[in-house]
Amino acid sequence: MKLFGTDGIRCKANTYPLVPKMVVTIGRAVKGFFKVESNEVVLGGDTRVSTGMLSSALSAGISSAGLDVLVPGVLPTPVIAWLTRELGARCGIVVSASHNPWYDNGIKFFTTEGYKLTEEEEEKFEQIIFALDTQQEGNERVGSINNLLDWEKVYLEHIKDSFNMELSKFKIVLDMANGATFELAPKVFQTYKADLVLLNNTPNGFNINKGCGATDPSAMCEAVKKHQADIGIAFDGDGDRVMLADEKGALVDGDAIIGIIAKYMHQNNQLHKAKVVLNNYSNLGLIKGLEQLGIGAVLVPTGDRFIAQAMREQGLNLGGEKSGHIILSDYETTGNGILTALKVLEIMHSANKKLSALNFITQYPQVLINVEVSKKPPLESVRRVMAVVQEVESELKQDGRVFIRYSGTQPVLRVMVEGNSKSKVEEYANRIAKVVKEELG
Repeated sequence: MKLFGTDGIRCKANTYPLVPKMVVTIGRAVKGFFKVESNEVVLGGDTRVSTGMLSSALSAGISSAGLDVLVPGVLPTPVIAWLTRELGARCGIVVSASHNPWYDNGIKFFTTEGYKLTEEEEEKFEQIIFALDTQQEGNERVGSINNLLDWEKVYLEHIKDSFNMELSKFKIVLDMANGATFELAPKVFQTYKADLVLLNNTPNGFNINKGCGATDPSAMCEAVKKHQADIGIAFDGDGDRVMLADEKGALVDGDAIIGIIAKYMHQNNQLHKAKVVLNNYSNLGLIKGLEQLGIGAVLVPTGDRFIAQAMREQGLNLGGEKSGHIILSDYETTGNGILTALKVLEIMHSANKKLSALNFITQYPQVLINVEVSKKPPLESVRRVMAVVQEVESELKQDGRVFIRYSGTQPVLRVMVEGNSKSKVEEYANRIAKVVKEELG
C-alpha cells in the first residue's frame, strides 16, 4: 500500500495508516531514512484534536530509535521547515492536514535543508517503514522529548530582517482559520504596528478551516468592507496558503498575488531569469499578463513541492499556485502565507497604492469538471478523447487552452478549459466531459 500522497501522508485521523501503532513505526523509520549527523528532530503541528495523539506516537517512535525530539508546539508548516534548517536538525515533521476538515490529519516531512521530499525519496522512505519489524526492540539509546521554547523571538527577528517597514497606517483583517497561525500571525503583524481585526483565532480542535480561512474567505472579504480595512488576509489551517481581499472586499487569489509580486520583483531587478514557476491550472490571464511584462512561465504539475523543485533546479526565486501556495525562496524554502502577505504589504507600502490598483491580471473564465472514470489508460491511447480535445483547442485558437489529467488519488479525470467567453468555455468543457464519460466511465 502507498502511504504518501500529493502532500505527505494524509487520511482520516485514527484510520490506517494514521493509527498509533503505524505512526510509531513511521517515527522509528525516521532515523534510517534521514542520514545526517544531527540527532535532533523538530516536530510541530496544527490545532486538530488528533494532532496531539499523532505527535505523541511519532515522538515515541523517534525517541525509541535514539533521536531527540524538539517540540515547539502549534506552529505553521513553513515555520517548522525554517526551524529545521536554522537548527540543522536531522529533519522536520509537521502533523497537519493543511486545508482539510478537522477529522482528517497528515504527516509531512522536511529535509535538514527545509525542503519537502521528492516522490523518489518518499518511495525509499516507504520501503524503510514497511521493512521495520514492529516487534523489534528499540535503540540502546533512548532519545529525549523536549519543548522548544525560544523559537519565537528568533523567528520574529528573521521576519523583521526580511521586511523593514511600518504598517501603522494600515488596517488589516486577519483570518487565522482557527489553525496553526492563530497565535503567531497577530504577533508578526503587531511588530509592524498594524491596526488588526482578528477573525477565527479561537481553535477548539474541531473548527479548523470550518467556513473560514483561505478555503472559505467570504467572511474575511465581508469583514474588510465592514471595518473599512486596507486589506484582508486569510490563511489555511497550517499557514502555507494565503488568500487576500482588497480594500473593496474583492478576493485576490493566488494567481493575482503572484502577478503583483512578479511585476514588482521584475521592475526592481529581483526576479531571477525573468521567470516564474506556475502549475498547469494557473490562469491563462496570469500567463499572458506576465508575458506582456517580459516574464516567462514554467509550468509544472499540481503540488507546491513540484513548484519548489523546479525553482531549485532552474535557479528561480518565485513560484506558486492559484490556491495561494506561494514560494519566495529569497526568504524561505516553502510556501508561507504570512511571508507572502508581508511581501504584498511591502509592495503596497513602497508603491503607495491600494491593493486593487496593484492587481493588473485579467483572469480568463475557467471551468473544471471532475469526470468519474472506471479505468485509467494512457490518455494518448484514448483516440476519441484526444480528438475532441484537439477539436476544442483548434476552436479556441490562442484565446484559451485545454488541460486534462487523471487525479492521483481518486477515480477521476479532471477536465479544465479556459477561454475569453464563459459560455463557450462551459460548452467546450461539457463536450469533452461527455466523450470522457462515454469512453472511460
